[in-house]
Amino acid sequence: MSSSVPLPGLSPDQRLALLNLVCAFAWTDLDRDAEEREHVRALCRRLDLGPADLAQVERWLDLPPDTDHMADPGAVPLEHRAAFLTEVRRVILADGYVDPEENLAYRLFRDILAGPGAGPAVSR
Repeated sequence: MSSSVPLPGLSPDQRLALLNLVCAFAWTDLDRDAEEREHVRALCRRLDLGPADLAQVERWLDLPPDTDHMADPGAVPLEHRAAFLTEVRRVILADGYVDPEENLAYRLFRDILAGPGAGPAVSR
């Protein structure tokens, strides 16, 4: 998959929120494999994270983000919602298999961001 989805204008907090959500989706099937981890790390490079934020993302890859401290999908700015959906979809597809739980979680996330009928479910 291409890594050319534009992510301009994300504040540092928005970058971390994106990665928080992407890591949460990587945990949906309870198996963060090498491809998912590499996808997240490549996204970190694209977002040019600092050392403290990189360390936080690695913690999220080792343990799922605490639901009390997860980013609020409804707080994603309108202009960034398509990019957030794309990155979440990419991490789901990174391992080449879409678990039913991943598909359901993606559809719920998509509906929160864009409303019902916003696009197809995730499939290979």
